[in-house]
Amino acid sequence: MENEISYHYCSINAGYSILKNRSLWLSNLKSTNDKKELFYGKKIVSKTIDKLSEASGSEYIESLEGVHRASKDQKLVNKFVNTNYYGASFSEYGDNLTHWDRYASSATGVAIGFNLNILKELFDIYRLPNMMNGWFNKGKVVYNENEMIDIILQNLISIIEYFNEMNVKYHENHGIAIYATLLHNVIPNYKHDSFIDEKEIRISFAEGTPENDSRVYSDLFVDEDKELGKIMKKRIIDASKELRIDKKSKQFGLFSTGVRSYYSLNLEKIWSSKLVPEIIIGPKSTQDIREFKQFLKSVGLKGTKVKVSDIPYR
Repeated sequence: MENEISYHYCSINAGYSILKNRSLWLSNLKSTNDKKELFYGKKIVSKTIDKLSEASGSEYIESLEGVHRASKDQKLVNKFVNTNYYGASFSEYGDNLTHWDRYASSATGVAIGFNLNILKELFDIYRLPNMMNGWFNKGKVVYNENEMIDIILQNLISIIEYFNEMNVKYHENHGIAIYATLLHNVIPNYKHDSFIDEKEIRISFAEGTPENDSRVYSDLFVDEDKELGKIMKKRIIDASKELRIDKKSKQFGLFSTGVRSYYSLNLEKIWSSKLVPEIIIGPKSTQDIREFKQFLKSVGLKGTKVKVSDIPYR
């Protein structure tokens, strides 16, 4: 749904920083509560690619073979794929006691409601190719292996078809680019089923993606299309700098679990109450709601709905 709201639970300090700076922190997923989650996804991706490559008669056989070769050549893959994933977590639930306790400073923080579908407007604003929509992968976290395999297959076919529609001569870099995009779309969204109660939604970002994409575009366009490749490379680099997701924009901050690296995604160009339609104040918070509304008005969120949690937890 276009107007669905996903809630980001955080402390009042973190909430203030997000709203004041019109940005969203994407922190390193290696520091999440599921220590092995990135390995689960990568293992399933590799297993699915192996099975597909063994099948014959596919109309995508040339691309599949290229993806399979790329997945086995780790030295080559490392030139294009960086396995440091960054993300921000959200929940389908806007007023949930478990989330208040676990992620919002023992229920004293806030749950900021985002319409994450609006993020895609950034790519129109910066005039980036459709493929760049994958920079910020938005999706529900999957806790079932069979469901994840189905998602991998759908992603793989969709990515291959996109490259085929570009009508450029097949190049070995296609296989690498398809594999890199597949990893980014799938790996950050799989967790062990012991975390299923969280019903998590996640925005994820693979560090180095803009730099990798700029190189891929330069290699994809040759001969008479070479100048177009240069234009796209510059557009990608400029956009990543303004969004603060290029490698040089990485920062370090103090989180509840220690020092972690993060990227501060710049939301200035889409900042509005449409992006942030609702904020819920935690059940144990002492924040004055009228003063909080005045603060929101000062940061460009006059139309954002504010309410206090309905949970009788004091």
